[in-house]
Amino acid sequence: MMFPTPIKNHLPDIMSEDGDDALMTAFCEKVDKIIGEINRDTKGLAGFRDPMKMPAQFLEAAGVAFFAGMKASDSETVKRQKLARAIENYSLLGLWTPCKQIIDGIAGGSAKLYAEWVTSGVWLMRGNEVGEENNYMASMGSDGIDSLLGIYMIGEGDEFEIPGNIYIDVDNVALTASQIAQIVEQISAGYIPAYFIVHLGYSGTGGEFVEYIVL
Repeated sequence: MMFPTPIKNHLPDIMSEDGDDALMTAFCEKVDKIIGEINRDTKGLAGFRDPMKMPAQFLEAAGVAFFAGMKASDSETVKRQKLARAIENYSLLGLWTPCKQIIDGIAGGSAKLYAEWVTSGVWLMRGNEVGEENNYMASMGSDGIDSLLGIYMIGEGDEFEIPGNIYIDVDNVALTASQIAQIVEQISAGYIPAYFIVHLGYSGTGGEFVEYIVL
């Protein structure tokens, strides 16, 4: 509950005797002003829930909190628009579908999560069934024809078989440096979980992953 105003009408008797004194008048006016500002600020708190009503000095801080992608060069109107979109999409952060939409909008293709095989498992023993006599038990290396032949030895820590390593095929073999930079800028803050390693690239003619950049 706010203090009653004007404060001059609610002073204790001992103080109201000096109500016409210049110093007391200045005191009352100052208190009324402070109470008025607090009253307006308190009622204005509801505006913080609306990007179009939020005080301008708080826009950038809110933009950081909601990964709005604001730039110093953005006008106040643009900042409010970006914040509104960010709030609407906040629950989608970190999901593949909105991330793909961003990539597709820049690369012009249909991005997908990359893996060379449907499964990364390997058979160390086979059942020796009659119908399998022509199948490999295991291959230790390439035969010079099939570059993907062999057992893939994991050891670098950034292979796609290891959780936390994400390989994204952007479906464009000729991205420019500017396009790559745009993708990196727009997905880095809100769509890459902490401690994940994301590789942007494309599938080569032999099915191999050709890397553009690591995020």
